[in-house]
Amino acid sequence: MQQMMFLFPLLLGLVMVLGATIAILRRLSKNQKPIGLKALVVVVSLCIAFFMYKGIYKPFGLYENHFKQATGVQFPTSGDYVFADTWSDNAESDGYSSIALVSLPTEEIDQLKLKLKSLNYGVLPDSLKKADGLYDRISYALKLSKNKEIVDEYGVVEVRTEKRNGTMFKFDKIRYYFGFLSDDKTVVIYIISK
Repeated sequence: MQQMMFLFPLLLGLVMVLGATIAILRRLSKNQKPIGLKALVVVVSLCIAFFMYKGIYKPFGLYENHFKQATGVQFPTSGDYVFADTWSDNAESDGYSSIALVSLPTEEIDQLKLKLKSLNYGVLPDSLKKADGLYDRISYALKLSKNKEIVDEYGVVEVRTEKRNGTMFKFDKIRYYFGFLSDDKTVVIYIISK
């Protein structure tokens, strides 16, 4: 479904480029311009279409950016998104949250765990996961997975300050969460982006 969302603007752009190219070629033919100029128009149109494809069709680009934000490394090329979703936490929030269900080869899973340990990711308390609504979001993502059991978890908690009724409050908020499923190939990734 996520990939379909990016198809419409891409197809719309390609149709517009195709229409403009045909109109220009007809005009050039009508004025009996050299064939080299017509070939140049076609080449330029193909280049525009290619750059449009590369610029628009990124169904999981946001989630790959979140992955890099949380780990400092690029999303593995051998990885595959099974499911991904985003939402805004509230109307006043300048950030948003994302959750993804990702399939990775075993060696990539091991490298990711080592990377998370080196970044001092730790175990998140159950009370915080419940307070932040992480359990609901994880169960939402796991509905699309054959495997439902998380065997290894890593997360980062940040202390946030918020002003309510003229008083500043400090509270803990989950920033990043990685849950590794028992099939040794699926990872749940939850990220709050600022």
